[in-house]
Amino acid sequence: MSGERSLSPLEVGDADAMAQAPYRYQDALAAAGATEAEYPTIARGQQLPGDILIASGYLEDSVRNDIQFKMLESKVQLMESISSVESLAFRFRGSTLTSADDANYDMIRQAYQAIGQGDFLK
Repeated sequence: MSGERSLSPLEVGDADAMAQAPYRYQDALAAAGATEAEYPTIARGQQLPGDILIASGYLEDSVRNDIQFKMLESKVQLMESISSVESLAFRFRGSTLTSADDANYDMIRQAYQAIGQGDFLK
């Protein structure tokens, strides 16, 4: 998990295995003209919850709700805009905007607590 975005470490024998996000794995296969049979997945971790957009706690609830409503109302146009940025397009390919379910992020909170960063969550 060196940040390498290609299959190069595997090809030249610098690594026996790599950890990559699924979209990076697919992009690396495509760039190398390789198949999943040549570079098979040996394990998959638990799916992390999606990225979130956070509004300041200083905003009134009505303002935050209005922003959320307008973003969800325009979700197709917002995702098209994000996807039009070359450096973001590969990461957000197939993504959509939805309301977040706070409970989906409990696993992230648990991870922060496990590494002694529980105060960060307050």
